[in-house]
Amino acid sequence: LIKKNLTELIDNNIFLLKKKFFFNQFQKYNYIESFKVIKEFPSKLIIHLEPTNIIASTYMDKKKYYLGSNGKLIEENSFKKQTKTLPNIFGNFTPNEFINLFNEMEKKGLNYNDYESFFYFRSGRWDIMSKNNILIKLPKENLGQSLSIVKKILSNNNILYNSIDLRIPNQLILTNV
Repeated sequence: LIKKNLTELIDNNIFLLKKKFFFNQFQKYNYIESFKVIKEFPSKLIIHLEPTNIIASTYMDKKKYYLGSNGKLIEENSFKKQTKTLPNIFGNFTPNEFINLFNEMEKKGLNYNDYESFFYFRSGRWDIMSKNNILIKLPKENLGQSLSIVKKILSNNNILYNSIDLRIPNQLILTNV
């Protein structure tokens, strides 16, 4: 598909090609993370495309989408089916809101693959369900600090709990339902 859209480059002078042309061509494809174009004079172009990492799946308007690490939603039929199990995202979120959570989790050393579901609430906060069936209720504010606390709790194997609630400032509620 990409190759087909670049056929207009054939028989064109590569001296006249601008970066903006390639940017406009490749930004149409949500599954491209980055690209690099090398002009090899006199008449050759080398194009390197880096695909985005698929980090989660979601449903919007009854259609399945994947979310790339580039913050773009990718329609399910845009590329090969995913074989790995991805976390699901529920709620009316923007991709950037999830990418912010994803980046904070990475900074704190939490592997998002250890989680099966992310729930976004209209209030702007997240709940996360781990693959160990632990529900983590995060506050809207101080996300980084809350994720640090989650990391400490999850690393302590002596505590048995099903829920970690950090929604109330300066309080930690652990429950075993």
